[in-house]
Amino acid sequence: MARMAQRDFFTREIFIPEHAMGMVIGKKGRMLEEIKHKTRVRPIIDKSRHGCIILQGSRTDVQKAKRMIEDIVESIQQPEVIPLGAKTSRVIGEGGRSINSIRSQSGARIQIKEDKAYIRGTQEQKSKAKDLINKLLTSVSSGTCVFIPEHLARHVIGKHGQRIKDLKQKTKTDMYYNKENILCINGVTTAQEHHARRKVKSIMLQSHGTYMNEKYCVVDGSKESEFELESVATPFPGWSGAFYKVVLPDDDMSSSNEMNELPDEFEIDMWSHFGHAYIKGIDEGDDHEHYNLKQLQSNILQGSQHSADKGTWKVDFAEGLTDEQVEQLIGNFKDETTCKPANIRYDFSFFTPSNRENGCRRIRMMAFIKEEGDFFKESPVQMEGVLRHERLNDNVNIYLCKPPTDELKLTIMMPSRLFDFRLTLRKNSKILRSQRTSSELEEENVLLEYLREALVLSEGQLQLSPDVPLPERFDLDYFRRCKRFEYSYNIGKDTFTLMFSKEEAVKLEESNSSDIPSRKKTDIHLHCDDWDRRLFEGDWEPKQIIEKFTSYMTFVRQVQKNIDPEEE
Repeated sequence: MARMAQRDFFTREIFIPEHAMGMVIGKKGRMLEEIKHKTRVRPIIDKSRHGCIILQGSRTDVQKAKRMIEDIVESIQQPEVIPLGAKTSRVIGEGGRSINSIRSQSGARIQIKEDKAYIRGTQEQKSKAKDLINKLLTSVSSGTCVFIPEHLARHVIGKHGQRIKDLKQKTKTDMYYNKENILCINGVTTAQEHHARRKVKSIMLQSHGTYMNEKYCVVDGSKESEFELESVATPFPGWSGAFYKVVLPDDDMSSSNEMNELPDEFEIDMWSHFGHAYIKGIDEGDDHEHYNLKQLQSNILQGSQHSADKGTWKVDFAEGLTDEQVEQLIGNFKDETTCKPANIRYDFSFFTPSNRENGCRRIRMMAFIKEEGDFFKESPVQMEGVLRHERLNDNVNIYLCKPPTDELKLTIMMPSRLFDFRLTLRKNSKILRSQRTSSELEEENVLLEYLREALVLSEGQLQLSPDVPLPERFDLDYFRRCKRFEYSYNIGKDTFTLMFSKEEAVKLEESNSSDIPSRKKTDIHLHCDDWDRRLFEGDWEPKQIIEKFTSYMTFVRQVQKNIDPEEE
């Protein structure tokens, strides 16, 4: 037995270049330990002969150890080279922080020379270092730019450059505007730059064209009612200043169906929200007064322009009901005989590249799926602002739409109720294909080609494949999935619809969309079926809208009572 073990014992000497000896030994002898662990052969360094390593063990183990050492030597002689170009400084990092981190994580030797990274080490070390560098190169950027039409530049830059300063701070990027009307954006990461670019495009859209967005406010109460202003904490993140709620004194909790006259500036689309209305801009001492209906209305700023003959109190509105209130309302109104089939709507909002005429456009892609996962052959709702209707893979019907613009917001303060109410009138002109420029039509074609490849149905949900890049200079602003179901409700001869919309939305910021937590909420919309029909068909006059307002407000109050049955 001893003779057999002795015959199996094998000794071999190998010689390696002296400059490779450090890599074979490794830091504190770690590489020698790794070779011993993997081959059961501990290499012995013969200090009497330069570059000589003695290997002892079974023939098989010695061969494995020899190959490992040869791989180390070969990796030193043939470094991996990665071009870094303009991103060299980002890979090195401040004070060498980034490159030192990669060296530490991979164990490889990395030299930066002439905008290239030379990586030496074992195959495993080089591979890990290469992956880390490529990941960093993907996340960092050499910059992006947005063309700003001259007539929109002042809106983006702001007075004395203040808006640009704010954007730089919020997006953690550097920006400068050159003589060619191009805003250059540089950030540490590509995600930061895209976040900044989306912000700039959003500002251009808000600044371009004529957006009235007039705001009016009326108070639900009788001429004899008295009201007080109650100071409240800041109701919404990002709001600043002092805020007040309009409340009824404890001895006046009556409710009236009386509404003072409403503005007759109605457009072709109307949406509603429950929430809370807050007043700000109140002079010192005014919050201690009692006000009747006329006095309260005269102090509130109406419309879009501030003038001496108008009120000065401004009204802000925060939407929202709690999940418990929504479920209670669903339970109280749930009647299968009046329920329409549910649909699931997907929204993807894109910014187009900027151009000299209009800056950029926002295009919404909308698609509808049945609750059981089948596709609708036609849209289950009235579609407005449709640019293109296409049928893509798997018979997915999609609509490219121009988003509506808010023309008028009417806040209805309801001090005797748990919630206030807001009606938003929106305009969305019927756009003919011939009215768009050839460049706009080409943008839509590019977006459609992208959607044909990127839009996939996975586990019953529509998604954009992360493996398909967005078209150049396009930006995805947000995406949303909402399940909608409706119940009909009759008051006299009028029919109203209560819509529940369970939404899951993602507003993209500086991270990749997959890294951002989605925001979930249930929205509630109240519709007058006669209004919707007339507004959609264009067959309406302001007096026809106003005629239905009393019964509509009766419906609003009925819904309010079902949110909190203890009212009334």
